[in-house]
Amino acid sequence: MVRYSHPLSKAERNREIYQRYKAGERIVSLAKEYGVSEGRIGQIVEKERRIENETL
Repeated sequence: MVRYSHPLSKAERNREIYQRYKAGERIVSLAKEYGVSEGRIGQIVEKERRIENETL
């Protein structure tokens, strides 16, 4: 498994994951790249979606 090694805070990482998900990347691919479970990617996406909707 490839571990994510970019020097981002978790908040920055989560925003990046969400943007990449919105751009069409699959959860399974993101999970492998960032070294977290698919379920965790789903949680991140849902949280970031709520944050985005609150700011609209």
